[in-house]
Amino acid sequence: MRQDRKLEILEMARRLFNERGYEQVSMRCIADALEMSVGNLTYYYKKKEDLVEAVILEQHKLHEKFLPPVSLEEMDALFRRILRHQKRNIYYFRHYDLLAQQFPKIYQMQCAIVEELYAALEDSFVLLRERGLLEEDQFPRQGYHLVQALMMVIYGHVFQRHDRRECLWSLIYPLLTDQGRQIYNETIGQTLDEDTENTEK
Repeated sequence: MRQDRKLEILEMARRLFNERGYEQVSMRCIADALEMSVGNLTYYYKKKEDLVEAVILEQHKLHEKFLPPVSLEEMDALFRRILRHQKRNIYYFRHYDLLAQQFPKIYQMQCAIVEELYAALEDSFVLLRERGLLEEDQFPRQGYHLVQALMMVIYGHVFQRHDRRECLWSLIYPLLTDQGRQIYNETIGQTLDEDTENTEK
């Protein structure tokens, strides 16, 4: 029962952080939304910093390791997954640097996830070349620079109004082989009008 109440508190806090911004939400706001007293709330979490850290760590439990996509469809599924997660936890990415400074555990978690995604993308491009879907590098360290660009779009442009999935594929498409482009056009390209980032799962 106590665990259920804690999860209810964490979910309400996450929603309010998303709606109003982390800095605009007080313990009183969260307590009022849950129809409980601040005293009862502090029984579970002494202060807001404890609460936001718990919210982030709870969400991290849902993280599934990034594995290298072996097809274009799997690459697209990875992009969708990342963008939906960011949308669901927009407060976190809005205060990405601040939270990393305040909470060493969160900073370490951030670094591990970024490195994991970086490695998955690098390995994926090797696999896609082996399958004849991606051209060989035409420029020194082209694959490396492509991963850098993708990471910048994923983590550096969270608040862009356009769908970043389209932006991500615009970086990859010019490097696809004829076979890769055919697969893309028959599958992924026909779904780019979907509002990926506003689909919460």
